[in-house]
Amino acid sequence: MILDILYPNNNFSLIVKKKNRKTFFDKSKKEYYKVWGKDFALFNVVPHCVQAGFYDKNITSVFKELILKDNFCYGYVTKEGRTITNSKVKWTYDQNKFYLATDWSDLTKKTTKKQRHIFIKTLLHKSIKHNLIYFDMGPSNIVLYKNNISLIDLESTGSAKKILSQSPDGLYFDDNTSDYGRGLGKFNLPYDAAKRDINLFIFSYLFQCLKIKTDIYINNMKNLKETYNLL
Repeated sequence: MILDILYPNNNFSLIVKKKNRKTFFDKSKKEYYKVWGKDFALFNVVPHCVQAGFYDKNITSVFKELILKDNFCYGYVTKEGRTITNSKVKWTYDQNKFYLATDWSDLTKKTTKKQRHIFIKTLLHKSIKHNLIYFDMGPSNIVLYKNNISLIDLESTGSAKKILSQSPDGLYFDDNTSDYGRGLGKFNLPYDAAKRDINLFIFSYLFQCLKIKTDIYINNMKNLKETYNLL
């Protein structure tokens, strides 16, 4: 296993096992190690986001390092954060139900309004600046680390323009990263659902965390910018 080669002195416990990736925890170091093989279609997401400057201490403060060997990214390491209690998401395509489709009450109890405002404004600003959008921003993918709100599940990012326009290659970053799409046809998240999830989580976050009720459906970059301007 790649972890045994790169981190021979660590004591790992397997905590999550999925078809093409696993997550391990080192209790002594209080760190998570998410790893995958060369058949994982989204292998280049995290390196791209880190190199582009999309992921940084402002939105991914738990991120520590990439797991690299022979110029291939096998995963990444994150520090342990304080989890946010997450109720079951009420998946719906009804825009009027987005505001309460998931529960952000635990985040509002553990953070200040200023913290929540800075986080979402920074995230949307970065989405516009870098043409990258995080499409799974539910409470279960957010933790608190040293008074910062941080994303986890860092492979859940893709091209903002292409995902919002429902391009079939929406997880490509640009037209020159063909290797990134290897196996993408097997990816199990339809792009209309990805766009729905973006809106559901942003609508509910703005309404519950900041008392902002928007009816701007984010299906293009113009509407993404208009949503950002609400902040």
